[in-house]
Amino acid sequence: MMGNRYSRPSPPLVLETCVTLLSFATLPLAVYYASEIYRAPANPHPSVTWWKTGGGTLYGGPPAITLLLSITTASQYQKREIPYVYAIVFSTVMLAGWLVTFIFWFQCHLDKWDITDQFCYQRLLQSGTAEQTYRNVSQAVGIATIACGALNALLYVIYVIVVAIDFFQDSASSYLVGSSSKYFGGIGSTAGGGNGGQRRAGGNWGAADLGTDEGGGGGDASGGGGGDGGDGG
Repeated sequence: MMGNRYSRPSPPLVLETCVTLLSFATLPLAVYYASEIYRAPANPHPSVTWWKTGGGTLYGGPPAITLLLSITTASQYQKREIPYVYAIVFSTVMLAGWLVTFIFWFQCHLDKWDITDQFCYQRLLQSGTAEQTYRNVSQAVGIATIACGALNALLYVIYVIVVAIDFFQDSASSYLVGSSSKYFGGIGSTAGGGNGGQRRAGGNWGAADLGTDEGGGGGDASGGGGGDGGDGG
């Protein structure tokens, strides 16, 4: 049963630590970028406003939620074993969330695709000069925010791969152990029947089992010898 399998604490704990540090760095950067686009000069638009585009929550929300969840999950890994199903579902959902966040940040700042941008407040901003995409909005901060989003998504790609590999390796090991126990158990039962000894159920090759066999063999030998002596008399 997959629910009975547990993830090893070390790989996810290391990844959770990396996620915590990265989200801790991403949060102030994304909030600062959101404050810049909020203060930047904008052209009025009837259907797109600051609050209709989320009021900055689409920038501060993802790293804040990730930071909270990563701290909580890392503390749980230190206290108890976490089921594989939780680790797989959690990392997959977080990966999907950060992929959406990265695409949103990328498109809203760089506007590379010809799609409807009703959720991007940047479409209202006045164009910048030189290397600035938008007026009074730092290009370096915008690119750094997008890069952090990409790194968060990449960490969760690694997270999903590590947990999946660990799960399948554990499943394969459990299958091999079960198969070998069944095989060697059959050999033990056969050997015990041939020697006249009686093994415990399960076919384990323990010291007590060997002693039982030897005792059984000795009894046969002495019994046989006694019988021969009686016949001779």
